[in-house]
Amino acid sequence: MNKQNEVMIPDVLPRIIAESGVEPNTALQIKEAFLTMFADADQWAIAARKIVVTDVSQVQEMRLARNARLALKGIRVKAEAARKTLKADALAKGKAIDGIANVLKALIVPLENHLQAQEDFAKRIEAEHLLALHNERSAILAEYEDVAAPWVGDLGAMSDVQFDAIVQGYTARRAAMKQAAADAARKAKEEEVERQKAEKQRQAEVAEARAIAEAERDARLEVERKAKAEREIADAQRIAREVEVYKEREAVRIKAAAEVAAANKAREAVESEREAERAEARRVADAEDERIRQAAAAPDKAKLAEMAGHIRGLTVPALYNTTAEELIVAQVEKFAQWVEGLIKA
Repeated sequence: MNKQNEVMIPDVLPRIIAESGVEPNTALQIKEAFLTMFADADQWAIAARKIVVTDVSQVQEMRLARNARLALKGIRVKAEAARKTLKADALAKGKAIDGIANVLKALIVPLENHLQAQEDFAKRIEAEHLLALHNERSAILAEYEDVAAPWVGDLGAMSDVQFDAIVQGYTARRAAMKQAAADAARKAKEEEVERQKAEKQRQAEVAEARAIAEAERDARLEVERKAKAEREIADAQRIAREVEVYKEREAVRIKAAAEVAAANKAREAVESEREAERAEARRVADAEDERIRQAAAAPDKAKLAEMAGHIRGLTVPALYNTTAEELIVAQVEKFAQWVEGLIKA
């Protein structure tokens, strides 16, 4: 403690009053107002210096520290009240009073602080203990930051039962989260197995559907092929019938032409027969025109076949040069075969 604070408090009062220069009456009034306070403060100062707390078990010393602090505080408050009362008399008196009060304050406040520290020793130790406990528990809860947000609150003031309950809750939550993660992984694996199974089933169904479609397509192509073959056969038969009809008509035409030729040779003998033959020829010509008209509307193959028949039906005149006659006949047949070759092209 400061050595100045160890000066006997009553000895200070006369010196301060003398140095203030106040009148004797005022000096006496000030001395009477503060003398008892200085004496009481001196007694409590002696007692306060003897109070030193070093252990929480010193409950009696801490109680004495409180009593001494409150007593000194009372003196300080009383001195402050006296200061305000006496200072109203005069400026010089106020100066003396302020000086005395400040001295008292300077003497008492350090003692109050000292006593407050002694009085609060147990509280300070307890606060340090609670802070250390709070830090220790905070470190423990920090290990659970994966399952919970940082704890907000005073962990030191919490009972062991409450703290253990929190730790157990966090532990249970972590176990639940691990279990949930395991369940989710298992479910995902099961779903993947089901998905692969469904995909295999879908691929099998697609393959089966593709096979059925290919079989149906092959069957449809076979039916179309057979239908095409039947149409070709029918077309060939129709063309053959048309050729046959043409041949028959051509035979009729050739016969008619022969009859016309015979009639021409005999026209001088039988005029009426010639006229009949002409009429017949006109009739045949009309029929031929109708046939040609119908043939013009017929397909190209039929037209070509008819043309080939016409070519073969050409009348080759009898020549004295039989070689030339045979050559003409051969060329006519060759030309007819060439036209028939166009039918097959």
